[in-house]
Amino acid sequence: MRRKLLTITIIALAGVMVLGGCKKKVETIPLDETVYITLDVSDGGKHTVYPGTGAVVYGNGDKIYVGNNGKYVGYLTYANGTFSGTLTSPSTSDYLHFYFVGGLEPSATPSAGSTTSFTVNISDQSSNLPVLSYGKSNVKYTSGTAAYTCVLENKCGLVKFVPATPTSSTVTVGGMKNVATVNFASGSEGITPTGAKGTITLYPESTSAKWAILLPQDAVASPTVTISGYTCSISGSVPTVTNNMYYSSGVSISMTATVTLTTTAASDVTNATASTGGTLTTVGTVTERGVVYSTSTSPTTSSYSGGGKITDASAAAGSFTSSLTGLTAGTTYYVRAYAIVDGNTTYGAQQTFATSSYATGYIDATYTVASSTTVKFAQGNLIAVSDGVYGFDANQYDVHTSVPTLSSGYPRYYFTWSEIASSGNNPMEFTIGSKTYKTLTSAQWQYVLGLDDYARGGTSVSASGHFYAKAVVNGINGLILLPDNWSDSNYTLSNYNTTNAAFTGNTITSTQWTTLESEGCVFLPVAGNAYGSSVYYATTDGYYWSSTEDGSSYAYYLGFDSSYLGMDYNSKTDGYSVRLVLAN
Repeated sequence: MRRKLLTITIIALAGVMVLGGCKKKVETIPLDETVYITLDVSDGGKHTVYPGTGAVVYGNGDKIYVGNNGKYVGYLTYANGTFSGTLTSPSTSDYLHFYFVGGLEPSATPSAGSTTSFTVNISDQSSNLPVLSYGKSNVKYTSGTAAYTCVLENKCGLVKFVPATPTSSTVTVGGMKNVATVNFASGSEGITPTGAKGTITLYPESTSAKWAILLPQDAVASPTVTISGYTCSISGSVPTVTNNMYYSSGVSISMTATVTLTTTAASDVTNATASTGGTLTTVGTVTERGVVYSTSTSPTTSSYSGGGKITDASAAAGSFTSSLTGLTAGTTYYVRAYAIVDGNTTYGAQQTFATSSYATGYIDATYTVASSTTVKFAQGNLIAVSDGVYGFDANQYDVHTSVPTLSSGYPRYYFTWSEIASSGNNPMEFTIGSKTYKTLTSAQWQYVLGLDDYARGGTSVSASGHFYAKAVVNGINGLILLPDNWSDSNYTLSNYNTTNAAFTGNTITSTQWTTLESEGCVFLPVAGNAYGSSVYYATTDGYYWSSTEDGSSYAYYLGFDSSYLGMDYNSKTDGYSVRLVLAN
């Protein structure tokens, strides 16, 4: 068997490939002969496509798969500046076709001498940038030919995808071909995208640079980009690759962090408070989160009429809880979680809840009512919601000047000592919500007010020595009780501990009262007394039962008006107000 060694040099510039070589004599090469071919390449290193020229630089291990006359005849491997390998039985009477596949392997090893095409899977891209190109000679391969020239008919392009935000997440480009067919058949030469359009996963060379093969024409159909945690789109147009090698220095991927935000249904709803919040999922930067609520639908961070905005202290993804306070009793509220992520505000689905028309809790402040005995006062005066069901007025300054009956469906606001005792609530104990409340004894009322020998005096109880002051709160006359830890620095009142002071000595708005109430103050509004279906002294006198009896027909009560404050007793059949306490 005779063997011929051909040395061929490739220079690929300006879209033209020149093959140089020489033979001393014209000679036909038999089809069963093996030819060794060496291609000299001037530059080494990783293959790169240069814009405009189409020139390619190869890296060690890259292969050139070669076909001739519709047949696969072998491949050449690049090493240290040289492509070398064996071509089996090339024909001397047909065109010689060169197929360059950099960094890729065929789906199956081609069968030399018979295979007309093979497929290359481009979906699993490595950090080596793959290059597919096709070169076809314009003269027949014959012995004695000094040089071969061919026009590059490259069938691929390299496009660099650059995410707007550096990410280590996998980037997937959809709407692209996963495989390409390299065809050796005469008249059908080329690299054609085949198979259903699919996705190509791009692996990073760095945290911001991603690459993909874009095959020509129908290879790309409005490509989509997927990055976990982001809504993505391609900014600008992706180049169309025709018969020239294409290189793009960057196609930008716009990235908007995906935000999933839910609003927690309200819980622990009272007449004035509720608990809500949300759950935030995002990979973006969270600068603020919380809830907005309103008496109007769809509250936002800027038009929350009749409501407010609660900002959570910890700006991050995850679950958070927001406590709503200062709500209006018997009112429907609309609430939405919100979050500011990457400068954009997102809202969770709207939830609704309604505050109750009456209170069931207590004021969280301590009052000493006897030596080593302390209590907390209920949020308002006692009301009968329905038979056997009790609650408290929504506000401490609420008063009622009628005596509706329970059978009419309305609450009742005045209570006789006798009927409470006969209903099993002696000495005036009530279970409201999950807690048991009771009235103060006559001695305990005097201790709270600092009357006679029952004063709470001493720094251990009240640094100021002030226990009460008469006032007008939200237009209602009444008596303000001051907690153990009261200090004049909290709020300055006039006429402390003065039994004969006028109510008008302290005039307090509802807004100011909110501040005082937050400091633990208790307000006992005047409501008069009820006898039968009539109410007397509704705007001038206050009457509050104690749990202390005086014989079988009488019981003690706390009474006050603009010139009096003290304990007295009256018939158990009179209807008075009731303010309960909770034992600490």
